[in-house]
Amino acid sequence: MTDILILFAVFFPLITGIILIIFSGMGEKTRNILTLSASLINLAAVLTVSLSSPYLALTSGGSAFGETSGMIKLLQFSDKLILQFCPDGMSILFALLVSILWPFSLLYAYEYMEDSERKGHFYGFFMMTLGAVIGIAFSADLFSMYIFYELLTLFTFPLVMHDMSDAAMRAGVKYLVYMLGGAAFAFVGMIVVMNYSDSLVFARGGILNPSASGSSVLLLWVFFVTFMGFGVKAAMMPFSKWLIDAAVAPMPVTGLLHAVAVVKAGAFASIRLIYYVYGTDFLKGKWPQYVLIILSVITVLFGSIMAVKELHLKRRLAYSTISNLSYVLFAALIMTPDGMEASLTHLVMHAVTKIGLFF
Repeated sequence: MTDILILFAVFFPLITGIILIIFSGMGEKTRNILTLSASLINLAAVLTVSLSSPYLALTSGGSAFGETSGMIKLLQFSDKLILQFCPDGMSILFALLVSILWPFSLLYAYEYMEDSERKGHFYGFFMMTLGAVIGIAFSADLFSMYIFYELLTLFTFPLVMHDMSDAAMRAGVKYLVYMLGGAAFAFVGMIVVMNYSDSLVFARGGILNPSASGSSVLLLWVFFVTFMGFGVKAAMMPFSKWLIDAAVAPMPVTGLLHAVAVVKAGAFASIRLIYYVYGTDFLKGKWPQYVLIILSVITVLFGSIMAVKELHLKRRLAYSTISNLSYVLFAALIMTPDGMEASLTHLVMHAVTKIGLFF
């Protein structure tokens, strides 16, 4: 039953979004009821999964996914490339955060977007974005997470340029270039890790096999490049400019980008990379840790200083997001259990406070 609910939480919003786009001419009242009902049903599914004791047992576990709960294999392309899902404490935390905030985002959007054009397409991509983020949360391995990470870019791109003004078009193109560039870095990282691991399934402590120690120089460089790739969505310097320009998007979209979906997905993927792919034993005390900590501190300072001097309110909040997301990355890069807890705690608190500020 829980397996079905996980698949439902991922694909139900995607199907709802497709229906909204196909029947974009449906009445506004019908569309609002459909989207809000779908988001609340999705929240109920995620809550049910989170309350299942076998999954909660993984919250502090050091074991690989699937050892104490069933792995949901959807599609298999090769021995290592499998689209599969399996929740742990971290994925439940992220999925709950997104599912709880999404209905509030919709309630705000209904009145804000009342006079907007192409509302069917707007809400369609809005709901599909929910499915992509839940897919990232419940992905059991690096390949599955990468698939939904890319889908998130494709679903949010039309939202950024929804107004179709010149500024929105430029922001949309910049957003797409930055996101696809970051994804290319992450793709290279996934291919290299695949050659140095027996499986891409996330495991607390890392998935690299013992032979990887002989190629530590290569793997450390690949970790750095991959982290920077995921760091694009997390708006880490020097790849944060897209978030400032995306302030031209409608307010529900900027709230979505800053608080719930995109930047949080980047931070979530970065935490997965540190603790569940490479492992802190392999990384701690090595040069990528120090360089990335320095970059995160620079980003914190840059975002804070620019927020103070910025007069445009949405851009000020964007700089604040840049700063706060690097607090999340900084804590994760400490590479201790307390650092991971601090990172996830601030990820949640920033999401709640920032979406409130935007609304």
